Amino acid sequence: MKEVFLSKKVLLSCLILGQVAVAENYKKIVLESFQDSSKAQAKYDLLLKDINGKISAEKDKYPFNVVVRPSGNYHILAIEPFKYLSEAKIVLSKLKNDFPTAYINSNAETFDKNELIDKKDLNKDKEVLIVNTFTLEDMLKEIIYTDPEIKEKLFQYNSIVEDINISDAGNYPTIDLIGKTGIKETKKEGSERDRYDTSEITLKLVQNLFNGFGTKAAVNRDEARAKAAFNKYIEVAQDKMYRAIESYIKVVRYNEVLNIAKDNVKVHEETLLKIQDRYEKGFSTLSEVERVKGRLALSKSNYVSETNNLIDAKFNFHKALGRYVDENSLVPPTFNGTLPKTLEHANDIAIHNNPSILVANYDIKAIQESLQYVQKNDYPTLDLELQGSRYNNLTGSSVGREDDLSAMLVLNYNLYSGGAHKAEKQKYISLLNYEYAHKNKLKRDVIESLGLSWSAYKMIQEQYKYQIDYRDLTAKTKIAYDEEFQLGRRTLIDLLDVQDEVNNIKIKVIHNKYDLIFAKYRVLDAMGELYKSFGHEFKEEYKEDKLLAYVDQDNDKILDCEDQCDNSAKTETNIYGCQGITCVEVDEIQFNTKIKDTKEQLDTSEVQNLWGVK
Repeated sequence: MKEVFLSKKVLLSCLILGQVAVAENYKKIVLESFQDSSKAQAKYDLLLKDINGKISAEKDKYPFNVVVRPSGNYHILAIEPFKYLSEAKIVLSKLKNDFPTAYINSNAETFDKNELIDKKDLNKDKEVLIVNTFTLEDMLKEIIYTDPEIKEKLFQYNSIVEDINISDAGNYPTIDLIGKTGIKETKKEGSERDRYDTSEITLKLVQNLFNGFGTKAAVNRDEARAKAAFNKYIEVAQDKMYRAIESYIKVVRYNEVLNIAKDNVKVHEETLLKIQDRYEKGFSTLSEVERVKGRLALSKSNYVSETNNLIDAKFNFHKALGRYVDENSLVPPTFNGTLPKTLEHANDIAIHNNPSILVANYDIKAIQESLQYVQKNDYPTLDLELQGSRYNNLTGSSVGREDDLSAMLVLNYNLYSGGAHKAEKQKYISLLNYEYAHKNKLKRDVIESLGLSWSAYKMIQEQYKYQIDYRDLTAKTKIAYDEEFQLGRRTLIDLLDVQDEVNNIKIKVIHNKYDLIFAKYRVLDAMGELYKSFGHEFKEEYKEDKLLAYVDQDNDKILDCEDQCDNSAKTETNIYGCQGITCVEVDEIQFNTKIKDTKEQLDTSEVQNLWGVK
């Protein structure tokens, strides 16, 4: 919230007009909120000593207290008051691990010349208490385990791990048991047909002794494929995290911009009230009244436009998370990662850690091993076959059972295959060259992406400082213009223009603030370090998948094939599987009830005739 500096003349003019100024803000840290006062008090009694111990050094510097008190319909565990935001941030950093959803909020007190105004006053800034907050970290932890594209790559990795076991089976013997029983009929020349019952059972063991090192190459190939699949899983997971960060920031960004657009409508309403009052007293003109009405209509149009931006952002958010979330529950994100000091260092990290490049490295390894595998065709195969059979009435003339045992070395050497073996080898040589070229292309792509991200991060960071200065100076200019307007030294156009300027720079600062945060995450994404900045590590652990019944994965009693929010946080949803009713609508902003319709209208007939308007 902004701090307003008032001169004596402005304060005097405000008092004359019967208006109330806003006093300086104080900050508080909201640690937790409760609906039940007894639970809030119990948590306070339990944690007070521990909290004071962790912030004892700061408590000696700043005059604040740990309190539990009512706030609206809730009871909050908070630390207050802080005169400066920087003080609150220092204390919050000490407690962030214990209270990950804690946030800083501001209270505004109002006053007239002598005393505090009643809290029910029209101009009181209402405190907004965030309940059931949802952080960026919460979102990222959730999508890692629920996003369908991430799960798709994990299942694919698990399937390729099984290919390793299939290839490794070549190191072990095969054992087959064959049983036969039935009727045979034979006829020899000069004799009658002979029909008889017979049966046999055979146990056969085959152990490969040599196959041109094909089994070893196959195992190495599939291990490389599994490594590539695992890094592809990380690549997709990091990309989905990146997209989720983008959608999260968009919702928070446009929600803040929407609030500014709403405030801008209210400011124009208040301005219109003043101008109408001046017009009725003969101190203003009808054209000024109409001009303010036009600006008010424009501010409402901008409000609708910003509402549309927020709705678009919420749909993007739904795609990332699989459900809708109340934008007011989202905690504004901060950047907690660490960036390299130079672009060259960042590039070096990216070349060795970016998942796309790691996938390319293991793809090369897999093709190299595939080339080794096809070279087995240049060698013979040698197998050991052990077989034992028992026959019962094998020929019809034999009596009883016959046993047959054998131990054989079987050599198979292909001498000609129509050129297939040579063509297959050449195929993998070409594929290997392709993979090397593809890796170099990826490296250039990563360096380009990182360079663009790094440049954006540096330029936005530099730009942000000047925009903050411009915002603060414009706010002071607005105050001076208000004072000068009351004294007749500024026109209404000046007043409206500076108000638009204040509004526009507020919006630009918001966009720039979140552009800077997102630019830093872009750098981490290009480096391949994004998931690590949130404390997540992907472990290369294989877990045997189970056959699942994909009917209602989020247990909201809506079939997956019909569920519009397939990752519901609660089991109670509407008939579409979502929490509450999601509609695309605009909150209607009504004119202030004190605003009057101007009975007189400007005569614009001459202008209309000039432009040929009938």
